[in-house]
Formats: sequence, structure tokens, C-alpha cells
Amino acid sequence: MPSPAPAPPPVHPLIRLLRSARRHRGRVALATVHSVLKKFLDLAPPVLIGAAVDVVVRRELPGVRRLVRAARLSGGARQETYRLTVEGGSGEPLLAMRRAPGGVARGEGAPEAALAGRPGPEVEARLFDTARAAGVPTPRVHYVLTDADGLGQGFVMDWLEGETLGARINRSEALADVRPRLARECGRILGRIHGIDLDASGLRDALDVVTPEAYVRTTWKRYQ
Repeated sequence: MPSPAPAPPPVHPLIRLLRSARRHRGRVALATVHSVLKKFLDLAPPVLIGAAVDVVVRRELPGVRRLVRAARLSGGARQETYRLTVEGGSGEPLLAMRRAPGGVARGEGAPEAALAGRPGPEVEARLFDTARAAGVPTPRVHYVLTDADGLGQGFVMDWLEGETLGARINRSEALADVRPRLARECGRILGRIHGIDLDASGLRDALDVVTPEAYVRTTWKRYQ
């Protein structure tokens, strides 16, 4: 009786996978090209924004020779925030750029985040300037972007180091001396903000008036 034929040697799973994928080579190649292009498009906007910002800061900010770095921060619920490192006469000072999402704040094509009652970057810059004139500690706005800048709506201001997370403010040992007078300082600053004359400052015509009911309904619709 003849002996049974020996079993073929086992094929490595990776080899079987590659053999099976031969008939899908076209799709695999297309997916690879798509992935590379997507990565390029993801990286292109920051590079293009950095180039445009470099032109703006050199042209509009006295003493700035060039933009060293533009880093978009993960924070910022309604606006894009960039930390700008520039080269000037006193080393590499930091600036901040606030920009509407995609450069569009209101109107057709504006992101969903641009809801009624939320000022766009141009009005936000005016609010900073008005509050600063009223004695409120705010960063100084250096330049408000225009259409010719190619960056959309936004503005460049001083960069302020500080803590924004409530839990850290309440617990950090570095802020232990600040906490006892923090509530009083916040009250004093709020008093100055509420003391701003909307008519004299011209803000009444620039700000939207939204009733509590309308705001609740808009927020509810957004999260449905």
C-alpha cells in the first residue's frame, strides 16, 4: 500500500495575506495615494498659515524681523489660537493670534461654532481694546487681520503666561499666595467691565442682543 503524500509545508500567515491581496493591488495603491495626499493636505495649512503670518508680523509689528515658529494650540472652543514666536530686538518674544475657525467667522460657509451672540474676531479685538482702556488687565492687541492678509478674520496680540484650569488654581502651591485675594480681584475686574459705557465705546451696535430663551434654544438645537 503506497504511503500517503507528505503534507505541504505550512505557509506563513503574512505570505497568505500578501497572496490574497494581489487581486486588490489597484485598491491598495489608490488607498496609499489617498493617505499620502491626505497627510500632505493636513500639513499644508499650518505651513501656509505660517508663511502668511510671517509676512504680516514683519510688515505690521515694529521691531519684528521674522516669524520663528507658529504653533496652533489644542485649546480654544470657538476660535483658533496660535502661539507665535518672533525674532525681534529683545530676543524671541511670544505673541498670540486668535483666528476664526478656517478664517470664517460669520455668514455663509461659517462653521457651526459661530452662533448668534458670539462676537467674531474683529469685535473681540475691540472688546480687548475697550476693556484695556477701562483698566481691565488684558493683552494688548497689535494688529487686526484684513482680507488682504489672506488669513481670514483674526488678530495678533500679546502672549500672556498663566493658569486657566480651575482645579490647578484651587490646588497649586505656586498660587497659594494668590488665592486669598483672588475673589476680590475678580470682583474688582468685573466691576470695571460692567462699568464700560456701551454707547460711548460704540460696542452697542457691534454686539448682538440675545435673549436667554433664544440662547437656550440655539444651544439645544446645536446638541440635538
